[in-house]
Amino acid sequence: MADEDVRDCDAPRFPTPLCEVSDLDAGRRALDVDGVAFLVIEDRGQWQVVDGECPHQYFPLEFGDVQDGVLACPLHGWRFDLRTGRSPDSPQICIRRWPVRREGDHLVVDS
Repeated sequence: MADEDVRDCDAPRFPTPLCEVSDLDAGRRALDVDGVAFLVIEDRGQWQVVDGECPHQYFPLEFGDVQDGVLACPLHGWRFDLRTGRSPDSPQICIRRWPVRREGDHLVVDS
């Protein structure tokens, strides 16, 4: 089996503190944690954590526009539903999402 065929669907997940809620500027923040680019974004009163880069050309999503829960890449406009990670335009295209929880003043994901 080639390396690209190996999936980590059942890999153990570990709690990863991302940031303090008080550190979030304007309801969003791009973070790099152990080489993984995350984007923490508040959407309609809920925190969402998604890939920090667009899969198209790995452009940072931090400054993308959000409308009705859909994040648009600021480079070419690829769009992603923050609740599913899927593109409403091409459902086979997606960004990863992580369930996020608040522990005290910290936002934590299992990564």
